[in-house]
Amino acid sequence: MKKLLLASILGVAFMTSSAVMAQLAPTGGFKGPSAVGMATVADVAAMPDDQHVILEGYIEQHLRGDKYLFKDNTGKITVEIDEDDWRGLTVEPTTKVQINGEVDKGLFEETTVDVDVIQLAK
Repeated sequence: MKKLLLASILGVAFMTSSAVMAQLAPTGGFKGPSAVGMATVADVAAMPDDQHVILEGYIEQHLRGDKYLFKDNTGKITVEIDEDDWRGLTVEPTTKVQINGEVDKGLFEETTVDVDVIQLAK
């Protein structure tokens, strides 16, 4: 009887933990065309605050903290890349990257891009 009770308890515990793990597992997303296309640094000036943007170019230099100077063939802009957004990626000024982020327009500050994802350009 004790063995049957123990087996039942372990079975319920296993099913419960499996259900919890399934909910915590990473989920997929959409892979296909996007309404947001590639933009340039020059395009960012005309974009509204919080507009999603994809830029391709080069991290030219580290400015301070999480601020970097990004450039493409249309100009330069400060981008903010948090430490965890690098995800182990190491780049040099000659490494072409693609950044996905949002335009950040402050009332009395320069326009920047807050980077969500940085990856090597394809």
